[in-house]
Amino acid sequence: MKKLIGRQEPVKTREMSLEGEYEGWEFSARTNPPISAFGDVASGDFDRIVTGLAKILRGWNFVDENGVELPPPDATVIRERPLDLLTAIANKYVTELSTLSPN
Repeated sequence: MKKLIGRQEPVKTREMSLEGEYEGWEFSARTNPPISAFGDVASGDFDRIVTGLAKILRGWNFVDENGVELPPPDATVIRERPLDLLTAIANKYVTELSTLSPN
């Protein structure tokens, strides 16, 4: 078998917008994350959910309660977000994934 030198696994992303109380808040999410991300998010364990979201989220235009722009999403920053925001992200992500074709 020939080695694939210089190639990279594709990373597919999609821009997503929240609605309601978080209207105008947008995030970029990986639509082909590692399968472990799904197991983490579905685990019911808050630490694993944060780990899974950190594998999925690629960027956002979010601000904190003082209007200060948040740094890029990582486990530390995600862990400090409110539950309703993370729930809105997860719901939007699942909805968007269901509309994607397998290719």
